[in-house]
Amino acid sequence: MPKILRKRSEPALLERFCSAVCQSEYPFSDDSIILAFEGGSVMHGASVGSDDHDYYAVYLEPPQTRLGLRSAEHHVWSTSDSTRKNTRDDIDLVMYSLAKFARLAAAGNPTILHFLFVENALGVNPWWDYITVRRRSFLAQSHLRKFIGYADAQFDRLTGKRARKQFRPELLEKYGFDTKAAMHGIRLMYEALDLLRDGTMTFPNPHARHLIAIRNGEYSLDQIVQQYEELKQKCLKQQQRSSLTEEVDEEGINQLLANVYQSFWSRV
Repeated sequence: MPKILRKRSEPALLERFCSAVCQSEYPFSDDSIILAFEGGSVMHGASVGSDDHDYYAVYLEPPQTRLGLRSAEHHVWSTSDSTRKNTRDDIDLVMYSLAKFARLAAAGNPTILHFLFVENALGVNPWWDYITVRRRSFLAQSHLRKFIGYADAQFDRLTGKRARKQFRPELLEKYGFDTKAAMHGIRLMYEALDLLRDGTMTFPNPHARHLIAIRNGEYSLDQIVQQYEELKQKCLKQQQRSSLTEEVDEEGINQLLANVYQSFWSRV
């Protein structure tokens, strides 16, 4: 069985992650987890110290689960509940099976595409490394639709074109609009531009200072909307000359999934 090397550089992160997995009653073995990382504002480099901890992971189910009658394609857990707002001490844990991750990534889900470019807190992992070497199969010009779709929806709510819901009342009171939502809308465009131009995403975000300035209310909503429209146009122009294929390599992804699952299941 391949040995999974644990990193020593982030003991606090790993300790919190492993504790969350244990408390969440994760149903499979520890070595089934092939990727773990902290996402959210911390990953983007845009945290202001009050954010909770968002942990993400990908796992490989045993054959009787993957092929059986009852699938287990995701596993979620939180130290909080819907009755209160998360604090900096709270942890949200979201885990996906490799198959579900692959479907969401192939569909261009921006949050899931992050998984392909983050540093694995578990260190060297033969199965996840096999995937990241072949990450280009999951990338496509067409993903821009999802990035713009998410960002458009964000700004439509900010400007009142859509019903305002789930905004942060403390930010509304302080700045007149949800600056964190605005920040994430701009972030999406920066990520899409990097993906189309370079075929990659960088974490922390190279524009983290600008994102924090938006979050801290240093720009008006009108200024941010103008920035968004300019970035969106840059993305649309970059899409026309991107080296990415128009659509994802579905055949390559299918073969990748088969290879990883078969390798994992035959490791003993």
